[in-house]
Amino acid sequence: MSLLWAATTRGTTVLAECGEDNRGGAVLSLAQRILRKKPTPGWESDREGSLRALKFHVYSSAAAGPPASSSGAGSSSSGRADPIMWTICCVFDAEYPELQARATLSINGTVSVRSPTARASRRRVASSRSSP
Repeated sequence: MSLLWAATTRGTTVLAECGEDNRGGAVLSLAQRILRKKPTPGWESDREGSLRALKFHVYSSAAAGPPASSSGAGSSSSGRADPIMWTICCVFDAEYPELQARATLSINGTVSVRSPTARASRRRVASSRSSP
């Protein structure tokens, strides 16, 4: 009863990935399938036998800075930065509570993106913990 695989992506680039496939390739097969699903705001899910997969999408704005490269990545024709899509996903056994998997992904997604809202939320949590 645990998470078997997890990954974080930015756009289509996998930034971090961890896990083991002790199930004859089924974990990695499901992981690749969930990564290929069309990006939408919110949740995507898939399943194969006793395995489950979840994917959470978070969109953020590019930080202000120098203009994007000539390849056009990160900018639109209007000069405004395109949103950056982050994906946090996992594969887990059916015995692992889906609610717990969703909580793990949404917490990690919010912290990974480091949005102003996430920073403010972490400050509120930290200050409430330090209060007597």
